[in-house]
Amino acid sequence: MPRCFLGLGGNIGDVRQTFAIVLSDLASLGEPLKVVQASRIYRTLPVGEDAGGEFRNAAIEVETDLSPHKLLALLQSLERAHGRNRDVRWSPRPLDIDLILYGDQIVSGSRLQIPHPACWYRRFVLDPLIEIAADVIHPVRRVTIGKLHARLLAQPFRLGLAGGNEPLQSRIANALRDQFPQIAVNEWNAEKGAQELQPTIIAWLGSEEASASTTSGWDSLPRVSRLNIPPNVDDLCEYLSDVLRSATDRPEPVGMLTVDE
Repeated sequence: MPRCFLGLGGNIGDVRQTFAIVLSDLASLGEPLKVVQASRIYRTLPVGEDAGGEFRNAAIEVETDLSPHKLLALLQSLERAHGRNRDVRWSPRPLDIDLILYGDQIVSGSRLQIPHPACWYRRFVLDPLIEIAADVIHPVRRVTIGKLHARLLAQPFRLGLAGGNEPLQSRIANALRDQFPQIAVNEWNAEKGAQELQPTIIAWLGSEEASASTTSGWDSLPRVSRLNIPPNVDDLCEYLSDVLRSATDRPEPVGMLTVDE
């Protein structure tokens, strides 16, 4: 059975108790799913202005014969049982269960993406995950979870901006420098990339307005650090602010994840 890793989150009610119940429910399934191990529980800051108060996060490893989509359906049924409402994105929630990794499979669909597309830069995912999966290789980034986590700890944190055009890059860079003075924000230059320190994250701003000075294409960016911003994002600065917060805010361990007897 493949090694699968789940991320747990929540910030409504007794989240630690909710996590314990979910872990117990998964363990009671028997043959189709086996709970292997769990991380500690972490206190983390919310991401997004509508997210509410601080979160609790954890990670668990399971082995299962269920297909990725059947496993997703099971996890979403557990979310609903604990009152999860998906009508508002980034809203406060009693329980969030993300399917982070399913063996070495890569799934790209409208309902399910594996690996989870944001797991490689979110500290609230990676800090718990390295406790139980540090040596597991991310099948898209092609480095271990431990190395993905270590990249986020290097100082200064560097954000590269690629694609778009010069005015767009300049506007975003200035706005982010004001918000995050501790982060180095610069244009990514593929020609200089081999000689300079590579950014922790390279944000691809798109190619429709690319100019001669921003000729680096998406495929030319280093796989381990490239971030493809969705085309439907209305506010690039707000989107990248949320990315940087989730990549730089340090989670704090606050307890163990155990199954109620």
